[in-house]
Amino acid sequence: MRAQHGGVELPAIVTRRDLEIRGLPPRAIRDTLRGLTRLAPGSYAGASGLTREQLHQLRTEAVLGRVHRVVASHCSAATIWALPLLDAHMHTVHVSPTSQRVGRPKSGTGYRMHSLPVPAGRIRDIRGVRVTEPLLTVLDCARLLDPDWGVAIADAALRADLITLDELRTAASQMPRQPGVARARRLHLDVSPLAESPGESLLRLRLQRMGLNVREQVWIGSARVDFLVGDRTVVEFDGRAKYTLHGDPAAAHWEEKRRHDGLVERGYLVIHVTWADLWDERALARRIRGALDRRP
Repeated sequence: MRAQHGGVELPAIVTRRDLEIRGLPPRAIRDTLRGLTRLAPGSYAGASGLTREQLHQLRTEAVLGRVHRVVASHCSAATIWALPLLDAHMHTVHVSPTSQRVGRPKSGTGYRMHSLPVPAGRIRDIRGVRVTEPLLTVLDCARLLDPDWGVAIADAALRADLITLDELRTAASQMPRQPGVARARRLHLDVSPLAESPGESLLRLRLQRMGLNVREQVWIGSARVDFLVGDRTVVEFDGRAKYTLHGDPAAAHWEEKRRHDGLVERGYLVIHVTWADLWDERALARRIRGALDRRP
């Protein structure tokens, strides 16, 4: 199998079995594999310089190469569709059986086998990798993961035009009873295609849980802000990518400062939120409510 992630072609997977078939002696096999990263039992690749998502996709390919009649699903399918995940979501490869697989599916070393078979019509081939379609991938992640992160994945899929809100609503309503189905069925109520990053998705959900009147991606003069709370309060999510402008962090910081100062001069209260702030929701709520209460 050959695949790409983010437009980058991934290195070829080398298996011990292939080297043995080629007639390499044991010492030559050991020398060949020594500089490679072990992906799964008997499967290796040169993983230097790869992102965590690219490495997980390689691990997924390695599992699909040795476990038959399965497809990449859940978080592993999400990496192939370039949907956002945390490191913790990529510790294990997720696969699901196809309708052709017989017998009770079992998990193995480095991978988790889910129980529900995937119909042929819901399987896609992405550059040689068999994977659940985007809609099923989003719903499976919503069932499996923290509810907020399920929303972040759905937001990204909507923004990338991988799914539509109507498709999400219809498919969720037709899901059979299974673990996590309640989260998946209400997913369409919480999503937004306007979120430009998973951090923005999580921040939106936290602001909404505070009972605040929130509007997304609002233009104020020449500046577009992440969130406008009420009439005069701007809440911005500051991820690392925001501070690189054409590869120049200094220029990005300067532009961001000018933008911030312009909003303040117009009379707006500007609150910046980082990833660290998102993980302590109570502290974030106290900070934002305190800033709103102190506002004249």
